[in-house]
Amino acid sequence: MAKKTTSKPKAKAKEEKKPKEEKAPTSILDGNIDEIIDMIITGDNYRKISAHFDVSLGALHRFLHLDEHTARTREALKFSASTYADQGEQALMDIEPEATRGDIARQTGLSQHYRWAASKRSPNEYGDKLDLSNDGGKFEGGPTINISSNGDDIDLSGRLKVFPRKHS
Repeated sequence: MAKKTTSKPKAKAKEEKKPKEEKAPTSILDGNIDEIIDMIITGDNYRKISAHFDVSLGALHRFLHLDEHTARTREALKFSASTYADQGEQALMDIEPEATRGDIARQTGLSQHYRWAASKRSPNEYGDKLDLSNDGGKFEGGPTINISSNGDDIDLSGRLKVFPRKHS
C-alpha cells in the first residue's frame, strides 16, 4: 500500500484590507442639524436618531459635541426634559383599572425612569435639590432662609433656643 503524501497548500499572498469608503458622518449629518435637534427635543434617544440617519452612535456623539453644535444640543436636552416628565405622567395614566400588579409595577417603574431622565436633562427644573438661598446662587457658609414677605432676611440668631433631647 502506497502512502499518499499531502502537501500543505501554499499560503496565499495577504491582501491588504481596503477601508470601507463611507461618507464622513459629519457630511451626512451637517444639513440635518435642525432635524436632529427637533428629534432630541421630542424625546427620541440617540440610538433612534443614529438609526434614522444610518450613522453610528459614536459618529452622532462626535457630531453633536462639535463646538458649533454643543450649545444647541445642551439646550435641546433641557427642553426635552419636559417631554420625559410628560411621558412619566402618561405612563401612570395609562394604567388600566383591571391591570395586574405586574402591569402596575411596570408602569410605575417606567414613570420613575422618565422622571429620573428628566432630572438629569434639566436638574434645575426636575432635580430634587432645593435652593434655599435668596439669589439662587451657591451657599457661602450656612444656608440663608428668607421668611419675610418683602425679601429681606430676618436674623434669628439669639432668638432660637435649642432644647436638649430627653433620653429615655
